[in-house]
Amino acid sequence: MPVDEAAVPRQLEELRRQIRELGPSVAKSFKSTVAKLQAQADDLQAQTEHLAGLITVSSGGATFNTGSVPGDQVFHYFDAPTPLTLTVTAATGHVLITIGCGQATLDPGETSAIASVTVQGSAPSGWQYSITTSVDARLYSTAGRLFGVPLIASVPLDVPNNEPLTFTVKFGVWSASTTNLATAQFDNGYINAQVIDA
Repeated sequence: MPVDEAAVPRQLEELRRQIRELGPSVAKSFKSTVAKLQAQADDLQAQTEHLAGLITVSSGGATFNTGSVPGDQVFHYFDAPTPLTLTVTAATGHVLITIGCGQATLDPGETSAIASVTVQGSAPSGWQYSITTSVDARLYSTAGRLFGVPLIASVPLDVPNNEPLTFTVKFGVWSASTTNLATAQFDNGYINAQVIDA
């Protein structure tokens, strides 16, 4: 049964008040009732703490351009001018990570190019993870022809419980152009980390 988050603290305080009032004046025959009320209060406290642990942390950045990227057919990764990094602790051991940008605009130069958004996650225990979303622009045309599309990736992860997890977003460009070098512009990159139940 879902818990009404706003009602939990009131219910908990009401149960505690009842226990305080009943405790000294209740006959020994009511000891089980008092124990039951205390168990309900403990259960509500645990539910309150669980709900408090289901959090969402977000980070977003401004638009930036990578400048010219060599046509060496290797991904080149860039940080946003304001780094997109966040830290979250997951008491449940489960996090939903969503990364992307409002639009990746790619000028492939004279051949093909790929723009991507990648997130890398780590924890002190050595846990690591990486996901990437990309757009492949194979325009085979002259420089200056732009190709733009939103990029988004979302993945649920099993993560170490109660460890600070750090996630960092990188922006990548791959190009085969050697004469007219490729460039990419990433608009409003973002990352969300939501602690979830299994």
